[in-house]
Amino acid sequence: MNGISYILGAFNLKQSELAKELGVSRMTVSNWVNGKKPLPNERAKEIVGKIQMFRGLKPEYFMKENLTPSEKMDIDIIELHVKSEPIEIEDSYTDDEGNEQTYTKIIYTNQNEIGYLSQERDRIEQVEQLVKDVNLLLIHEKDDVGTEYELLFNHGTNLNTLKRVVGILQNPNKEHQLALKIMLEILSFDENGMGNPYFNMMGNHQKRIAKDLVDVLVKNNIVKNEFFKV
Repeated sequence: MNGISYILGAFNLKQSELAKELGVSRMTVSNWVNGKKPLPNERAKEIVGKIQMFRGLKPEYFMKENLTPSEKMDIDIIELHVKSEPIEIEDSYTDDEGNEQTYTKIIYTNQNEIGYLSQERDRIEQVEQLVKDVNLLLIHEKDDVGTEYELLFNHGTNLNTLKRVVGILQNPNKEHQLALKIMLEILSFDENGMGNPYFNMMGNHQKRIAKDLVDVLVKNNIVKNEFFKV
C-alpha cells in the first residue's frame, strides 16, 4: 500500500472526493492510488494546501511507495487531531490564602491517545534510525561515487564488534553492561558533547568508574574533548 492509498484510507476520503477537490479525473487518482502512475510533487503539495484535513501532513508521505511504521503512526496522529473536539470542563485550585478557586479549561477529545501515540512514534523513529545506522556500518562502498554497495553480513570488524556489544547487553552480568554503557557515553561525548561529560552518570559509583576510564583514555590520547581535562 503506497502513501496516498494509506492516507485516503486513514482519513476515510474517497478517491472521487479527492478528484473533485483537485479538478482531475477519477482515473487519474486511481492511477496514483494503484501505483500505475507516480503522484507528482506539485500535486502532493496541492493536496496538503487545498484540503484542510491534510494540513500538517508532509507532502512526501503521499508520494512514497512504502511508508515506514513511524510515518504511518504520524499520519494516524494527525487524523486523530482532525477528529478531536474541544470540551469545556470545570477545574479548581487552592490559592495562596487557602481559598478554593474554580475555573474553566478546555481539553480535547483523543488527547490522551494522541499523547501515547506520539511517544510511541518517537520511540519507533529511534529504532528505525538505529537500524539505518547499523546497516551503514555493514555497507562497504565499491566505487568512488557511492552508487554501488555490497552488504557484508558475515565478516568485517564492525559486525564482530556489534555482535560483542549485543552479547554483553544480553548477558546477565550487570557490571559488564554498566562498564560498556559508561564507555559508550564517554566516547559519544568526546565526539560531539559540550558541558558536563558526567551529567548522564547516575550516582558516585558510575562517576568514579567514568573518571577512571577517562584518565586512561586521555593518557593514551584516545579522547581529546577539553571538558574531560577539567
